Amino acid sequence: MRKDRIKNLLFLTEVLMTGLSLNNLLYQQWMYPEFSLRRIKETEIDFSKEIGLPVSKKGDLLKWDESTVYVDPSSNPSTRTLEAIREVLYSPDIADEYPHRILYYMYRDVHKIVDESLIRKDGLRYDITVIPPGKIGREYTKTAGHYHPKISGTNYTYPEVYQVIKGEALYLLQHLNNKGEVDDVVVVKAKEGETVIIPPGYGHVTINAGRETLIMNNWVSNKFQSIYEPYKEKKGAAYYALVEGVNGIRWVVNTNYPEYKYFQHKIRFIDAADLLKKFILGGIQGIGPAYIFGVGNLDALIFLNEPWRLFEEDELIQGGVS
Repeated sequence: MRKDRIKNLLFLTEVLMTGLSLNNLLYQQWMYPEFSLRRIKETEIDFSKEIGLPVSKKGDLLKWDESTVYVDPSSNPSTRTLEAIREVLYSPDIADEYPHRILYYMYRDVHKIVDESLIRKDGLRYDITVIPPGKIGREYTKTAGHYHPKISGTNYTYPEVYQVIKGEALYLLQHLNNKGEVDDVVVVKAKEGETVIIPPGYGHVTINAGRETLIMNNWVSNKFQSIYEPYKEKKGAAYYALVEGVNGIRWVVNTNYPEYKYFQHKIRFIDAADLLKKFILGGIQGIGPAYIFGVGNLDALIFLNEPWRLFEEDELIQGGVS
């Protein structure tokens, strides 16, 4: 009884210190008892060097100097709960128990106020996403998944570029052919400091299969809205990343895709550095903080609105990234 009281007192202390929802913390403690206890001791961590902006992290939340940094007020932060992504889960019923559990946090249109006109002129947006570790039933924590629309007058969809700031990410990419069927599925593994391109034609899901919080940023065009409905209709991506053993992953095909029996390629695995070699990107890998690189080299990000610049002249995407 005494141990239970001490445990409850520690947990309530954590709630007060982090400011996060009780439901979220209860779920995290249930899935990762040691994770909750470790967070009690967590102090505010300065990520200014890694991000290139005066930003710090306390618990799962980011803080910044509001006199010099702008963050879209509608995403301060924007969150995704279990209920919000119920339709793409391997076990959707788990959302019944903890519907308000926060899975990840999104901070959109982040930039220094003095850089705003420069970034807007080039039609770009810089975001930061925080994905705490955990499990969703038998799945590792993941994002909802989405596609990007085609650029008017072309067959190219908008690409995106990510950089891992902290932790390790798995980017589950799937390519749609002209029939609207998935014909290529690729898992890109990215470590701290590595950059990942989401190529034209690919939808994507981010998975945190690690034991620490994943923090990542992205540069993307500000000229479109992401398309989430196809993932919802198929109840998730083409594959689910299920927990196997202590730290293992079992990739299970999503049979809601009628074409799953006829995938031209089974799921493939590639490192972030090897993926970048397939595109004309100069020295974009090992660039340091993506924000500083982007603001100082906006011409290098022109492919986000003109994706044909990623490829050799006259090269077409046929069947995805080979």
